[in-house]
Amino acid sequence: MATYVIGDTHFGKGTAAARTLSKSISEHDQKVTDRWNETVGDKDTVIHMGDITENNYDAIKGLKGKKTLIRGNNDTLSKRKYKKLGFKKVHNKPRETKTDILSHEPIAVRIENAKRNIHGHTHGDDVVGLGDAKENKYLNASMDAIGGSPMKLSDVKVRLKRSKYDGSRYRPKGRTDGKKNTKYDVAYDIKDTSEARGLPSFSKQKELAARIANS
Repeated sequence: MATYVIGDTHFGKGTAAARTLSKSISEHDQKVTDRWNETVGDKDTVIHMGDITENNYDAIKGLKGKKTLIRGNNDTLSKRKYKKLGFKKVHNKPRETKTDILSHEPIAVRIENAKRNIHGHTHGDDVVGLGDAKENKYLNASMDAIGGSPMKLSDVKVRLKRSKYDGSRYRPKGRTDGKKNTKYDVAYDIKDTSEARGLPSFSKQKELAARIANS
């Protein structure tokens, strides 16, 4: 029984289909489902880092594993409805373990020896060198960034240890809702690494998505 992470599957969305080089939204949804079920067993746990679907809720029902959802900005159903779709747990806020903070959007890691942040939301963009730590504390678990299949949490940690801190500094993003910042300040110094992963650039993704929508 293993624990996996993945994020930003966006079932039912054209831009997601473009990112997986699919010819249609249905092809994308089937491709992601097949990869998920080839990787995950029924007794495994999968932590989804948010933005699971735009409108294809039936896709969730066919996914193996004991599923936990950390809500993303596109996950708008009630907890009760997500649990009816097969999620064992649904969290509205980031979750902390002894070593990690699991969140949809990357958050500010500001102190030396801080917990690592495993996140989604940024798709083909990596959070690079944020915070005061002298090592990389961020792992992008978006589907685009981890090869399209759920990744074992233990493998995520190994990959994070091997990544390099680039020396850049974090500039906190101010809130726009009038509220005071919390300990989960959002972090947004990122770079587009889509093409380095063999994926279309963001502008090309939009072109492909438009073709899919009009086909």
